[in-house]
Amino acid sequence: EFDLDGDKSKPSWGFEGGGDLQELARQQAQQLERKEEDYTPPRTLKEALDEARVRAKACGIIEGVTANNRVIKGKREKDIPWFNDDFGDDFVFGDVLEALTLYKSFYGDFSNITINFDFVVPTPVETTGFLDDDSELMTFDVDASARAARAIAEFEEQGDFDRGEDLIASEIKRLQQEVGDKEAEEEFSDRLATKTALSQVDNNQNWPEHLAGMNLGGIVSRIRDGSLEVRHLKERKVKLDALKFDWGDDKHFIDVPFEKAVCAMYAYYLVRGDLFVYEDFAMPNEDPWPEALAGYEVGKAVKRIRELQNFMEAFHPEKVSLLRMIDFVWFPTAALPVDPNEPEMDNELLKLTAFGHPDYAKMIDLPMGLPDKIVADGPFFETDDPRLWWREWHNWDYVKDYWYEAGRRDNAFVLRGMGYNQMADEHEKKYGPGLFQQIEWTMASLSEEGALDKKSLEEKKELLGNLSYYRQEMLDCNDVHPEERDKLLLDFDEKMLEIMKDKNLDLTMDDEEEEEEYEDGEEYEEEDEGELEDEEVEYEDEEAFDVEDELGLQQ
Repeated sequence: EFDLDGDKSKPSWGFEGGGDLQELARQQAQQLERKEEDYTPPRTLKEALDEARVRAKACGIIEGVTANNRVIKGKREKDIPWFNDDFGDDFVFGDVLEALTLYKSFYGDFSNITINFDFVVPTPVETTGFLDDDSELMTFDVDASARAARAIAEFEEQGDFDRGEDLIASEIKRLQQEVGDKEAEEEFSDRLATKTALSQVDNNQNWPEHLAGMNLGGIVSRIRDGSLEVRHLKERKVKLDALKFDWGDDKHFIDVPFEKAVCAMYAYYLVRGDLFVYEDFAMPNEDPWPEALAGYEVGKAVKRIRELQNFMEAFHPEKVSLLRMIDFVWFPTAALPVDPNEPEMDNELLKLTAFGHPDYAKMIDLPMGLPDKIVADGPFFETDDPRLWWREWHNWDYVKDYWYEAGRRDNAFVLRGMGYNQMADEHEKKYGPGLFQQIEWTMASLSEEGALDKKSLEEKKELLGNLSYYRQEMLDCNDVHPEERDKLLLDFDEKMLEIMKDKNLDLTMDDEEEEEEYEDGEEYEEEDEGELEDEEVEYEDEEAFDVEDELGLQQ
């Protein structure tokens, strides 16, 4: 008999392998029992959605869910540090330096870009070797044309010209449908024949993609006038000097980085409400001040711009308008002259710069057409100094008749009386001594005792003519006070009487003088006759006027 219970090697009926397989089966049964005990039923859809919403809200993808189970989208704020984007579109100085280096290698110098400030770095076009050089065909499906060209070339290499011709015909038909060009067959054939040549690109002007869209012309303009902080920094200036960069006219350069200063002033204006900044004020590194400008000495920038008031108004009026938008306050007493090396403007030049030349500024009623004539014939003086704007259009010859009719007889004398000594000297230098200067010289020559006795008859006759001329001019003169004018007239009469006491003096007029006098008399008579005729006509009109008739009272 066999002890089945104690025999470990008892046979396992129906299973090969004996007791080992039974043990394995027992283990598997135990594992299955444990799985059944640990079984977790699957989550419902609602549970899965709730869990997804929690995770999405934690990540900031959504803000929440409405009562109607509508998702409110969230927004993930990027933590981007502040910086001063001087050059636009996130370009930095290194990009500008690279662009200028390439520009010079392409064109040789910067003469073009300093004239044309609209230059923008072009966007590179991906070349396919087919139809890429023709801007008129950029609306074509270039990829399809390239595939057709490769297929046609393969058919020709295999000697299957019929299939190549069929493909050419179908491609021409497709191109005609795209652009409606009746001459597409000729254009396609020409480009197909030269597809290899057209695939060549001028690498000398192949701008890199990361510089595309840079407004290089505008940046150059802003660098030259001092708007951008480039020339102000030694390390940047040295790099551009190595390229032989054209900095432009030094007298137009703003020695304060204007755009950066305006950003700082605008921030100060938003925080404090004005621009009365202490000179030692610097941007704090705390809220609400911008981090990008922390430490910037905005007080010194404001002080310097105030000192450049005349310079800014002369050469950069558009920037003055920009400053006006943030209520920038100028202190004229602190303003320096346009050229710091020039002496300070005197009162006369200040008045001329502010009001213009008094020959024009003091005119009350402008004669008809005078401004148009001056503009048509001028300018009469060329200058690039904005303080001398009035010189360009000033010309005494255009207004001398106006002032003569107004009673002016000596313009230089009047200019000196108004405090324009330099203008008076210039007037006398161009037009000669004025009436009062001549009177002074003449009366000085007669002031000595016995001066007339030393004069010859011809000199006395000339003196008499001059005094008579002075007297005639002074009758309607408004250049001096009436009392002073009457005193001068009395002096003229006394000197003329003293001269005429000489019995040897021949006071008869020459034939030419008599003829001139006679012609003048005729003119006066004609004017008098005309005035009489006008008076008679007016008198006749008055007689013909009937009040009752005008009022319609007569029957």
